[in-house]
Amino acid sequence: MTERLVVVGGDAAGMSAASPARRRRGPDDLEIVAFERGSTTSYSACGIPYWIGDVVSDRNRLISRHPATFRHSFAIDVRIRTEVEEIDLDRREVRARDLETGST
Repeated sequence: MTERLVVVGGDAAGMSAASPARRRRGPDDLEIVAFERGSTTSYSACGIPYWIGDVVSDRNRLISRHPATFRHSFAIDVRIRTEVEEIDLDRREVRARDLETGST
């Protein structure tokens, strides 16, 4: 049976946890699902002042890896615009809501 790692938050800390886990164990051994409430992953928060100050004109230049990169290159199932509402440790379940459709 494949084990599963659930990551809540797809920004720097969350993807910094998911990426080394993937390097240690392949997709046949470990399924990784990352939930991100926003629409991007792995953005450079320290670059935001440059974007606000118009030094960086395109917000996308602050994104180091897009969700599709994690999916296709690292076999990490990134679910953007999805908010984790409940974690039941006893049942080993996560309830999340798709912020686009409202479905759980």
